[in-house]
Amino acid sequence: MFTRKLQSREKIPPGLTLLEDVSQLSPLVQRIIGQNPGAFTLQGTNTYLVGNGTNKILIDTGEPNSRQYLDKLIDSLSKSSSNIVAIVVTHWHADHSGGIGQILQHFKKDIPIYKLRRTDGQPEQSEMNFTFVEDGHELSVEGVTLRGDCILGEGSAIFENLDDYMKSLRKLLDLAPKRIYPGKD
Repeated sequence: MFTRKLQSREKIPPGLTLLEDVSQLSPLVQRIIGQNPGAFTLQGTNTYLVGNGTNKILIDTGEPNSRQYLDKLIDSLSKSSSNIVAIVVTHWHADHSGGIGQILQHFKKDIPIYKLRRTDGQPEQSEMNFTFVEDGHELSVEGVTLRGDCILGEGSAIFENLDDYMKSLRKLLDLAPKRIYPGKD
């Protein structure tokens, strides 16, 4: 599995918009950048805390062993007196799922983790207790649909099958979302 070491904010590819590390995108959605800028992660992987009140759903977990990201997540939860009640992993790439272990270890509690089964022939991480969801499952909050990396906020997408990519984009259009929060900006 390809994993890159944590990079500094100075490694953001040229020409991309500089994003705040933590941004309140709507009353129910807060973005926390994964602190891992690079050619494939752009400004850094987007993770999201979704919900109001004290219970939040974490969408994606950043890369493994990223103390900078974990500190930003802890600070965000502390400021809102919130806790994570569920984790949703959009896909298996290390920049989206690699931080699961450090988050579970830090919070020292059993947080349910939801994800699709891998279809690439690779085994699931056996040490994780996933609840598997079916293809097409969506998380919609306030007219916002959260999905995996089918689109980027800016830059060019890399995909293996143009037909599959176009079908995915058509599905998004059919949902008629008011807002789209991408896996990367």
